[in-house]
Amino acid sequence: MLSTLKFKTDTSDYFREIMALWLGRYLWIFLSILVICGFLAAFIDTAFLVVALIVLFLVFPFVVTHVYFNYALKPTATKWGRTRSMSIDDKMITVIYYEDLVDDDHALPAPAPDAYPLSSVIGLKIGKKFDAIYFSTKIDDFIIISPEAFSEEDYKSKEEFHAIIFNAIQENSLSLRS
Repeated sequence: MLSTLKFKTDTSDYFREIMALWLGRYLWIFLSILVICGFLAAFIDTAFLVVALIVLFLVFPFVVTHVYFNYALKPTATKWGRTRSMSIDDKMITVIYYEDLVDDDHALPAPAPDAYPLSSVIGLKIGKKFDAIYFSTKIDDFIIISPEAFSEEDYKSKEEFHAIIFNAIQENSLSLRS
């Protein structure tokens, strides 16, 4: 079993990742509406230019705000900024949460640990600010791992952690093909 150190991530990292995933899936709809309205404005009637501007400045910001609040108000969002550690073995990734101090006298109780089977891992994003492990096709079904989860001296544990996840992704993609 391989474990990380205690770490904490910023909730803005989760929202940034959710918005990137959401825009990656649905931005084409808004872009195609804008392109179609542009062609219609150029060849038929300039009123379609007004429609394109309404979509760009009213509809798109409203939809993005709705997506933001849809994920920000989910019960799982309360865990995103919590202090936690992770452990990984041959079958499971376990996320263990810890108490967070609110002030000198009060602490937020630790939520129950989350367990994710390695068979549900579909992706790994390695970045400079954080790594993300994706578990399904749902937009908010991922875990962010801060760089402070691994000590700077121990690069081997981070590489082993990534290797286990990469192997799980390969096994999962092979099992989907057969």
